Amino acid sequence: MFKLAKKYLGGFKKELIIGPAAKLTEAVFELIVPLIMADIIDVGINGGAGKPYIYRMGGIMILMGALGLCCALVCQYLASRASQGVGTVIRNDLFRHIGSLSHAELDKFGTPSLITRVTNDVNQVQSAVAMLIRLVVRAPFLVIGAAVMAMRIDMKLSLIFLAVMPLVAAVLYFIMFSAVQHYRAIHN
Repeated sequence: MFKLAKKYLGGFKKELIIGPAAKLTEAVFELIVPLIMADIIDVGINGGAGKPYIYRMGGIMILMGALGLCCALVCQYLASRASQGVGTVIRNDLFRHIGSLSHAELDKFGTPSLITRVTNDVNQVQSAVAMLIRLVVRAPFLVIGAAVMAMRIDMKLSLIFLAVMPLVAAVLYFIMFSAVQHYRAIHN
């Protein structure tokens, strides 16, 4: 698997580095927004800092939202570039390989099977590459970042969050494991 990843993803190192970094930056902005909102309430409204503070912090929130959107778009663009590029390279290699097969081998595999391999299976690989770039960094970082932010805000309440996290992880693992088993059964 690593040989295939190295062979097909090797030409997309920039996308594989910058894409997740942009997604990570977007996640950081998402995690900071609730803290700014809390400051607006605590300092601006309850603390009496007034409208100038509220407007300034609101402007910072809008700026962070805009920067987060830009980071998300950069990540999406790079993920699309990498996934489409990987798909193109794989399809070219498959086409070249199918062209080198003998008539007996073509009859053995069958035209429908070969068409499925070139279309559906490559599309699945493309989706996996795009999801890898967009979600592999973001999801764990958001979970860890949310735990850290919860501890920063209120340590006692964050213990509830930390106690529930293993249960949520177990449920997610079970759902993913079941989905993979069903997927394998359908495609075999």
